[in-house]
Amino acid sequence: QWVTDIRDKATGEDIYPAVMEIIRKTKPGEFPGGFRFIFESAKRLGFICSPADNHVGDYLWFVDDTIAEACSLKPYPVDMWFGGRMANDWQQIVAKYDSKEAIKTYVSQRRIGWLSLQISRYLMTAGQKYHPAVNLMNNGAIPNLTDDIIVELPAVIGPDGPKAVQYGKLPDTVAPYCQLTGSITNIVADAAATGSKELALQALLMDPFVRSVTVAEALLEDMLAYSRQYETRF
Repeated sequence: QWVTDIRDKATGEDIYPAVMEIIRKTKPGEFPGGFRFIFESAKRLGFICSPADNHVGDYLWFVDDTIAEACSLKPYPVDMWFGGRMANDWQQIVAKYDSKEAIKTYVSQRRIGWLSLQISRYLMTAGQKYHPAVNLMNNGAIPNLTDDIIVELPAVIGPDGPKAVQYGKLPDTVAPYCQLTGSITNIVADAAATGSKELALQALLMDPFVRSVTVAEALLEDMLAYSRQYETRF
C-alpha cells in the first residue's frame, strides 16, 4: 500500500508535507528498526510505502549494499514461510483443525495481527465494517491500474462480501511498481492453473530481482522440485 494522504484528524489539514520534511531530515539509524527502508524510499519517491521493511522490500528493487547496511536489511531465510514460521509449523497448525466446527472456533478467537481472521469474522457477522487493507480485484478502484490485477486497499466488509473503497489514482511515479507486480502475479497464476513451466519462467524473467536467465531457470527447477510433495499441475 502507498500512503497518499495524511491529514490532521481534528482540523482536516494536509500534513503530508510536514511529515515528509521530518522524514527527509532523519538519518536511517534514527528510524525504528524494521521501518528504515520504507522511510529511506520515501525520501527518494516522495510517498510512504507501507507496512514495513520486510514486506516493502519484496517489491522495491533499488536496494544496493549501501542502503541495505544503513537500513539493516537482510535476506529473508529461505525456509521461513508467511508469518515467520517454518513450513512444518504450518502443517502442525492445519492438522489441529480437521472439522468445520474446529475451523469456526479458530476463526472466532481474537488474534492480534491476523487480519485474515478479522476479515473472516466480519464476513460471518451482521452489519458493515471498515477494514484498512483487503486484497481484491482492482475493477476501477485505482483508475490508473488495470482492472484485472489484485490490489490491497481499504474496503467495507459484511455478509455480502468486501466492497473496495474507490481509492483514486496513484501518483504516476509509484503506480508502475504496482502494475508490474500485479501483471507478474497474474502470469504466475496462469502458470499455476495450467501447469505451464514456460509461463512460470517468463514471470520470473519479468521480476527485476531476477537478473540472470541461468539463475531464473535453476530457481524454477528448485521450486518445482520442492512443490512435488504437493498436488500441483506441473
